[in-house]
Amino acid sequence: MPVSAIDTIASALQRTVEYLLDTQDESGGWAMLPEPRILETALSLHTLATLQPVGLVSNDVGAALSRARRWLTTAAPQEQHPVATVVEQTLRDIALDQAAYIDLSHHTFTDAVYSSRQLLLYAVALSARRSVDAGPPPEDVRDQIGRRYANYARQNLKPWSTVELLAVRALIESFFGDEAAAAEAVGRIKSHQAVDGSFSQNPISTSMALLALHVSDPDGVAVRQGCQWLLDAQQPDGTWRFCTCDVWDTTLVIRALGQHPLFRERALRPALEFLSGRQNDDGGWGFGGHSQSDSDTTGAALLALPTDTQDKEQIRQAIDYLARQQDGNGLWRTWQFDHDPPAQDVVAHVLAGLDRFSEYHRVPLEPARHWLEAQYRSSVGGWRAGWYHNSPYAQLEVGRALGFTHSLVQDAGRALAASQNSDGGWGRMAGEQSCASATGLAAAALARCQGDGSPTVVAARAFLIRTQCGDGTWPGVPEMLGPRPLLTHMPIETQAFAVTGLSSVLSTNSHYQERQT
Repeated sequence: MPVSAIDTIASALQRTVEYLLDTQDESGGWAMLPEPRILETALSLHTLATLQPVGLVSNDVGAALSRARRWLTTAAPQEQHPVATVVEQTLRDIALDQAAYIDLSHHTFTDAVYSSRQLLLYAVALSARRSVDAGPPPEDVRDQIGRRYANYARQNLKPWSTVELLAVRALIESFFGDEAAAAEAVGRIKSHQAVDGSFSQNPISTSMALLALHVSDPDGVAVRQGCQWLLDAQQPDGTWRFCTCDVWDTTLVIRALGQHPLFRERALRPALEFLSGRQNDDGGWGFGGHSQSDSDTTGAALLALPTDTQDKEQIRQAIDYLARQQDGNGLWRTWQFDHDPPAQDVVAHVLAGLDRFSEYHRVPLEPARHWLEAQYRSSVGGWRAGWYHNSPYAQLEVGRALGFTHSLVQDAGRALAASQNSDGGWGRMAGEQSCASATGLAAAALARCQGDGSPTVVAARAFLIRTQCGDGTWPGVPEMLGPRPLLTHMPIETQAFAVTGLSSVLSTNSHYQERQT
């Protein structure tokens, strides 16, 4: 690679590291809010408008509602999946009092992952005194919720999912006039409220809980505290945002730039201390704050922690957690929820993380390798991530797990190279407009499959250099799934993914290493 090209890459890396140093939290992690979307803002607006709280510290509730309405009037629903479109369009129409016709009949709501979205929308429509014009009849919804409610304690639901199920139960039973059943669900909801008034620091679950609490205890302390949290969580532009993912985002940053000299000198140690401090008592890590442990974040933490760590007990606890989460097929679900299907990116992270610390355990890994191989052979378009709408992400993460010399990974690399756009970049999916995150991930995968100086990698890096902003960042697009199938844009993740496409020169190019010393 020409010296001038290495110098250009080095300058781009330096700018990104300086940006990340500026945005690193005092705790050592990165806790940047995601970009806004309709889901959180419309649901929070509807909740506050329904409850009309008074006497709170944030006095001007009307002003908060006005800011939210102004933002919503120009916001467009997501279109990458029909359920995402229905969710955002329905909530937006309800919040703006424009819901003339509510249609929850789309056939994809029958999917196990998406059916809970239909039930949530149904309950919100009832709370707004709107009838569902197309979709299951209320009696069927009540029966479905009743079955889920009867079994939820045995299913290891996520805390926020538990709150949402209880809230839907309370709203549905109130609609049918069974106030005792509604009050029972509301009583269970209260036990999940945090000291700050929120429910999992999530505006979605907090809004649903408040709508349910309003049914049986409209003037109670729980309602006032929850409303205060919502008001305090509103952003200056009038929006509410999805949860921060500080643990997950920190693992991505460390993995992307852990070999950069300036990053190692200034940012790495506090970032690793942050990760150590966020390990849960069960040995795992959750995606943000002290959230429930999940296999994906725990696997990613093992990929971020140094192999020569002095805290060997920390690694053993993490491995013990993952060993307990391995299912009967040798795979891993994201969550401890029994019906959560294994995702290819999750299995890849756990497999790669356990391989990295192989001397610590005897967890059987061959079933996971065989499963990933089988997933590729039965797929159209290569591996597919469960938590990102980003094909290069899946190809890179599975490639790391199986090894880049693996025949299937090489085959996936050739297909990935063939999907490169004429501008040198990649879109989230083949045929989409190029974006920095997908291009960085594709460049990183192909640098390992084809070599650091291959024409596709050179063109990809040229795209990244050309599109980098002066402050060291790249513009991003919504790509993280949550709650599925809705997407959100996490700005730090864009930077980590994009810079991954440049950072392979940290270990492969002698001129770069000499330049840094």
